[in-house]
Amino acid sequence: MKFNFLILCLLSPSSQAAVHLDQGGLGEVLLIPNFTVNNGLITLVTVSNSTDMSKAIKIKFKEGRSGLSAGGLNVYLAPKDAWAFAVVKNQSNAQLVSNDLSCTPGFTSPMIISPYNQDQNPDFEADEVNLFEGMIEIYEMGELN
Repeated sequence: MKFNFLILCLLSPSSQAAVHLDQGGLGEVLLIPNFTVNNGLITLVTVSNSTDMSKAIKIKFKEGRSGLSAGGLNVYLAPKDAWAFAVVKNQSNAQLVSNDLSCTPGFTSPMIISPYNQDQNPDFEADEVNLFEGMIEIYEMGELN
């Protein structure tokens, strides 16, 4: 019975999907599976708004070994606007640097990328993290008037 159900599921066409990608290749989520600042590398990211509406964007960082949240910020993009940042290495961790402070209220450059927030990560152990590699998640939170 289970085998017949599996065959039926595989053969039946479905127009439902959890994630939709439009024909222009644009979406609402951008996942950068690996950033690194090891060996003198710098990760450069540009987020752009190609629409005629203002947008609110959430950028989240996760460290490389345990996937712990390592910080984030909100970015507000005007119509046809773009915001760029770099992830660079300092002595003990990675940091986000941007010269464009117009899209990020309350942000001061550089921002340290670190999971050391004990409120968010009460079971944090320093030997379980990699502060020089990780993942960047960028989400569209919504359109603004």
